[in-house]
Amino acid sequence: MPYCEQLRELFTTYGRCLFTGCMLMVIQQMCGFSFLLYYGPLLIKQVNFFGLDNKTEYSSLQVSLILNLAFVNSRIMGNVIALYVIDRRGRRTILVKTLPVLLFFMVLVCASTGFLNYTDNRNRDVDFKYKLLHKICKWFAFMGIMMFMLVFETALGTVPWLVNSEIYPINMIGTATGIAAFVYWFLMFLQLSSYVNTSDKEYIVFVISCCFLVLGELFVFYFLKETQGNSIQKNIALILKKTQTEVSKKMAKKDIKKEEVFEKDRFGSDETIKSLEAQSD
Repeated sequence: MPYCEQLRELFTTYGRCLFTGCMLMVIQQMCGFSFLLYYGPLLIKQVNFFGLDNKTEYSSLQVSLILNLAFVNSRIMGNVIALYVIDRRGRRTILVKTLPVLLFFMVLVCASTGFLNYTDNRNRDVDFKYKLLHKICKWFAFMGIMMFMLVFETALGTVPWLVNSEIYPINMIGTATGIAAFVYWFLMFLQLSSYVNTSDKEYIVFVISCCFLVLGELFVFYFLKETQGNSIQKNIALILKKTQTEVSKKMAKKDIKKEEVFEKDRFGSDETIKSLEAQSD
């Protein structure tokens, strides 16, 4: 099948499948993970966690490396958990249950860092209650980022890529997944470019991330179908809202046409193919 015809069929016949795959990548990218990944150490340094900024023996690079090690460990733990649950709980089930958890930790990080930044810019009485509340909020901010990354890697960091390999015809998986990957990295470029202008207004990023997490929960709950343990034909039929028989027949017709085109390219005209068939008989 010519590449242009394959693209046309992907955007028309299997447009709902492509929309599902790309939408999952949008949710994955816009949930705030990239912001916490690249700016998480900066946020923690701003709230002076562990008092590292007051210790001259620690350079800025060392502080960032220490904090990044903690975040990397949480991501590794999340991937280990994903290895166990990804084929036992189902793709849709995992997303439905973890997206509200991600929203909770995002709100926790937003509230904690917002409180700390607000109080650090005001004159305050250094009494015992204030110190205790300030310390608790520091821990909430730090643990909120770590738990967000752990839960993200368990579900949203893995499932969109897996689903994208299960909802397209075999001959279109590469092209469709490539389009979804382009959407993912293009959004990352836009986000990192916008973070430069909003580095002192983190709450804007937090609000946008929370909105996309809510949108993601609604999309997964009402639109995404469970793909675990199904054949590709069945997954396509579920998304296109057709019977598996209809999808299988349609894909079989395409395969027959491709074989005919292949034979023509290999042997020449229809008359040549018929003469070769007569000789073989």
